[in-house]
Parts: sequence; C-alpha cells; structure tokens
Amino acid sequence: MKLATKVESFIKEHSINETYANKVNHCYYKYWDSVGTTQIRFVDSTPYTLIDENGKEYLDLVAGFACLNWGRKNPELITALEDAINTPIPSLTQINVPTLAAILGHELLELTDPSFERVFFLNSGTEAVEYAMKMAIDFTRKKRFVSFTGGYHGLTLASLSINGVSNYRKIFGVEKAHFQLELNNIDALNQVFKNHHREIAGVIVEPIQGRTGSIASDEFLREAKRLCQKHNALLIYDEVQTGLGRTGKRFAYEWSQVTPDIMTLAKGLSGGMVPIGAVVYTAEVYKKVFDSMEKILVYSSTFKENNLSMAAGLASLENLRNYDLANIQAAEAKFRERLELQNTHRNYTLEVAGKGLMLSVSIQQQKKKIAQKLFDWMEGDFFYGIACGKMFREKQVLCTVGNRFGKSIAIRPALTIPPDLIDQFCDSLFEIFDEMAGYSNVKFLKTTYEDIRKVV
Repeated sequence: MKLATKVESFIKEHSINETYANKVNHCYYKYWDSVGTTQIRFVDSTPYTLIDENGKEYLDLVAGFACLNWGRKNPELITALEDAINTPIPSLTQINVPTLAAILGHELLELTDPSFERVFFLNSGTEAVEYAMKMAIDFTRKKRFVSFTGGYHGLTLASLSINGVSNYRKIFGVEKAHFQLELNNIDALNQVFKNHHREIAGVIVEPIQGRTGSIASDEFLREAKRLCQKHNALLIYDEVQTGLGRTGKRFAYEWSQVTPDIMTLAKGLSGGMVPIGAVVYTAEVYKKVFDSMEKILVYSSTFKENNLSMAAGLASLENLRNYDLANIQAAEAKFRERLELQNTHRNYTLEVAGKGLMLSVSIQQQKKKIAQKLFDWMEGDFFYGIACGKMFREKQVLCTVGNRFGKSIAIRPALTIPPDLIDQFCDSLFEIFDEMAGYSNVKFLKTTYEDIRKVV
C-alpha cells in the first residue's frame, strides 16, 4: 500500500491527535495543544512554508530546528535520495568499505581546515558529541569535561551531562559530573584548569550557542586552546548547528580562526532529509585513539554509513559549495535592520543575538511600566512561548523559543530564505509584540500563562 493511501485510510477511522497522545506520548501532545498547534494538520509544503489541509500556508522559521538548510523539497537532495534507493551499490554490508562513505569523507574534509584529516560518521548530533567525548577520554586518559552555561549538546546521557541547562542534568543525577562555567569567563577557565587539569579530558563549546545566541569570543577560544595544549586536553567544537553555512561561513570556527582538535556536525549535513552525524578530527587524535584493531569494536554504529545518509550528505555539500555565503550575511543584516533599527518608535526595544541565520530576538526594555511588570512576572520565558503561539495562530508563522521555554525567539530559517519572507516575519512579529508589550490583552496573557504552567 502506498504511503499516502495508508495515511488517508488511517485518518478515516482514527484521530491522529488521540492516537499520538495514547500510543506515542501524551506529554508532547498536551504541550503542543496548550499553544494551539494541534488543530492544524500539515499535508504539504513549499521550500519555505507548510500547507495545512485547508490550503493555508505557514511561513517556517524553524526549518526542522536548523536542519533544512536548503528548504523543503530541495530538488538536489530529493534526486540524491532517489539515486541512493535505486543504486545497485548495496547499503549496510558491514563487512567492507562503504563506497559512499569514502566519497563523503573525502569531500567533507576538502571543505575543512587542513589540520582535520579524519571523519567518523554517525546518526545524529548527540551521538557525534558522545563519540567526541569518548575520543577525548581515550586520548587523554582523563574523564571530565569543561562546558558552559546555556550550551546545548544533546539529550543522551553523556551529552546531557555537559548540557548547559542545569535542570536537565539534575533529573538524571549528573549535574556534578563535569565542570560548568560561564561562557567567555577567561579567569574561571584558567582557575578550573589550575585546580583540575589532571581530571580534564576536554573543553567542549558551541562557537555560537544555539540556545542563547551567545558568541564565544576569539580571545576566549584562543585561551581555551592554549590551556588544552598545555594540559593534555582536547578542544572540541560542537558545530552541530553552527556548521555547514548556518553562520555565514562554512564552519563557525572560521570566524575566529581558532581550530579545535575535534568538531561535531549533524543537522544541515543531510539538509534535514535523513538522520546523520559526523565527528571531524585531527591526525594526532586519530593515531592515538585508533592505536589498535580492537578500537573498531567500541567505535561503531549500525546505521552510521548507510547509503541514504551518505547520498544526502554529498548533495548537501554540493549545495554548500555552489551557494554564495554572502547571501546569508545579507539576510542577517536585513533581520537586524528590521528588528533593531526600525522599531525606535515602539514601546519596547529589541536585541538580535547570534550570527548569520542562527539568530535570536528578545525584548530588552519595556517603556511602559505596567507592561514591564507583566514581562517580569512571566519571567520572560513564558512571554516568548505565548508570542510564538500567537504568531502561529494569528499570523501563520512558525517560530519557536530558543529551547522550549527560552528567553528569546529563535530565527532558524532555510539558508536561502528570500528577502520578502524576512519582511513577512518581521511585520508579523512587530504586530504580536505591539499587542503584548502594549498591555492591551492582559487577561489573555495571564490565562495562557497559567494554562502553560499547568502543563509544565
């Protein structure tokens, strides 16, 4: 039975919402329902929009959490996946060298700094982080890491243990497994190495934090590299979100010219079409980690070099090579001009953090005291969650907070987003913020706030 036929047949007899809530996860459903998104069923898409069953289009500023770098229905990616399905080259043979993995490894390393000489393919960003941590432990024979408040590295146990969200770590009792510092605090970084250098296997940092938009300074990254070199630790960049064009460079390390020992990639590596992850690392790391044949038994993954993922990776890299990254920097400039420079007459001021098309926008000051009190009462967090819900319901714009209930609205569109859609987003956001910051709908805000509180 064709997939479309199966879907339509199922819908005739079952509610998708109820089935998901009862058979998959009712908490997810309850959360989505609280912000009003469960009444919509998407049935189609264009490169930059989602289309519901009534034909209404929704502008997508989430892009699968910064995965869909080249938009939905990208013809090059679709062709690559069709070719991978139809190729006579077998996938997952598991007993010899995978052809497409060899080609993708070659092409990926051609785009990176010459110091990187090896790549290890995996299935996701969090898995890539786990393997980077394993390599650092293997390389140094030490077991603890330095990571940073506000950072996000995934939700499997090891990656969660270095996550910059303390509540996530506490749930699983790993809040004290490693050292957590404030980003760009050079004194604290020196102090932790002074006191614990015999324990530290590595420093793991997002060059630009996906959750907060905070940027690691060049000076801070240089000092992190110096300390790692001095104390036999590895510098690891989590470029799962920043890599592959998202910041306006092929890789975010190019902004500082401070190259790490290990770099993790995922998300945009497949254009969001299939799961993929990668760990890129130096020859020095490779020689020490893979110093015996038995290592292949503990560095492996069943689906890591499957044909679909490798083919999508090859097509995504071809798109990256052919795209003028100056367009991404121009798109960033337009977002900043519209959101920061063209709103001086409003009752609030906005700040845009981040770089390229990995941006976050937040209200920095309310000019009306009563609105500021409401904003403070809601702790900022829920304000943006409600704003995203209103953007979806009232403006048909899909956006999200920095990380579920973060203190900003994340801007993560396809890298090829055209200028007129940037204007559409900014116009819609101003209308929603004008209403909320103007304190014209206090009863609605309080009611929605309490409803969401019950959910979380």
